[in-house]
Amino acid sequence: MEIQFIRTGYRDYVCRAYRDDGCVVHVPGYGGRSSPPHDYGHYLVDRVYAPDYGLWGMIAAGAVWGSMRVLSGRRPPHSAERTKAILDVAEEAHSSSEGLVSAFQKITDGDLDHDWRASRQILDVCVDYRAKSRPRNLQEVQEMCAAFREAGRRWSEVGIGGSLTVSWRTILSWRDRRFAPSKRHRRH
Repeated sequence: MEIQFIRTGYRDYVCRAYRDDGCVVHVPGYGGRSSPPHDYGHYLVDRVYAPDYGLWGMIAAGAVWGSMRVLSGRRPPHSAERTKAILDVAEEAHSSSEGLVSAFQKITDGDLDHDWRASRQILDVCVDYRAKSRPRNLQEVQEMCAAFREAGRRWSEVGIGGSLTVSWRTILSWRDRRFAPSKRHRRH
């Protein structure tokens, strides 16, 4: 999947996801005040900590929800049911992903990636302690903050009307059965 981040104003952006199933999905931008934008932060964090069930993993698998819309291509059969199944399975991981994006933005903005204690405190506030995937040491924090800084630098070079495109390695497709558990395996 290709993800295009399009700058629509000084602090505004939208995204287009060119999914492997042929659909082009419009994703409205949120959190444009930070650099990189919030959804670009998801791209950075989800690749490492939530490749299947983070924002971009869910979109790659076929989910479309909220104010997202399909711009072109045909939605797969039963896409509403598929989206619900994806969101049900991914809820906890996506929540952790949101917290990680917020935490890494705060750590990067505060230049705290040299201090494991301060970084861990921010992570503990932003991310549920039960999260299965989170940084385990200062080196992991520093690597992610370096990625945030590089992404922020790249984004700052994009003018209004310009875009930045990144590739997402799709791990789970919309055909993956894990997103559509049979009725007898669904949680009640």
